Amino acid sequence: MEEITSIVDEIYSLAKKKGQVTLEQLAEHTGVSEEKIEEWCTILDKEGLIELVYPTNPLAPPFIQIPKEGKKEGTKPSKLRKIVSKKQPSLKSMIRQQEIVIKKLEKDVAELFLKKQDIRKKIQEHERRIVEEGEKAKKQGEKAESLKQGLEKARKKLRKIEEEKKKIESKISKTEAKIKDYEMKMDKYKGTKREKKYRELIKKMNKEKKKIGKQLENKNKERATALKEVKGIEEKIEEFFIAKRQAFEKKQNMIDAKKKAEDELSKISSRMKGIEEQIKKHYEKKDELVVKLRNRRTKQAIIFLLIVDAVLISVLLLGVF
Repeated sequence: MEEITSIVDEIYSLAKKKGQVTLEQLAEHTGVSEEKIEEWCTILDKEGLIELVYPTNPLAPPFIQIPKEGKKEGTKPSKLRKIVSKKQPSLKSMIRQQEIVIKKLEKDVAELFLKKQDIRKKIQEHERRIVEEGEKAKKQGEKAESLKQGLEKARKKLRKIEEEKKKIESKISKTEAKIKDYEMKMDKYKGTKREKKYRELIKKMNKEKKKIGKQLENKNKERATALKEVKGIEEKIEEFFIAKRQAFEKKQNMIDAKKKAEDELSKISSRMKGIEEQIKKHYEKKDELVVKLRNRRTKQAIIFLLIVDAVLISVLLLGVF
């Protein structure tokens, strides 16, 4: 029963060392089921050797602690052994319990490994999208920059048309001023030969005005077309810049998502490492129990052989006498 009572000593020592230990921690540390730990702790609690506490918060796990003032203290480990010795599981059941715990932990590791694989795929997808959106943003920016050159040419063309339009408008103004001047002179020289002269000049100026007016009309159409072209290019540039900004925002979102996935991957890796360390400890505990079981069986076999030899010797001696 040495290996069994040592677990009881462990429970007591942990409670003394840490102050408070949850049943789950005790189960992980000893390799014994949480239900069995609770059963033993209940017995020890009734004897006043430890204190088994069930928190009022249903989410908080039950734990044990060394009794406060008013309860028995300084109990010897030998007393602990006597209290729970009849309740201890056999070495076989303890080995089996270790195997159950190992199997559960290995299952947890396998599940976490699959989860890691899924997260790695997500990270790869995020990396692909980051590159893709980055390229898209770059292309949209390049398109906008290339259109800027076309925009400058279109604006230059529009400015030239507007200058030409102003010149035509100036010609019209000058023609109208001449017509007005001729009309005044025609009125002044009404009834004379000069009246006819100014009338002819007015007629000629009106024809010139009409011709220039046609030029202005055509120039206005050119201006409208050039203005439309400028606005069209400006709108296109704005569209490319919006697309670039959207692609950049998507890229940033992918970077954030990748960082989040990497953090999650790191946590899972850390958790897996912790579980793998637990598995190692449980394998070591199992191996230790297996060795003890073999030694016990060897010892029992030796005792059996000694008993058989003693019986044979006794029979031989009786036969001699």
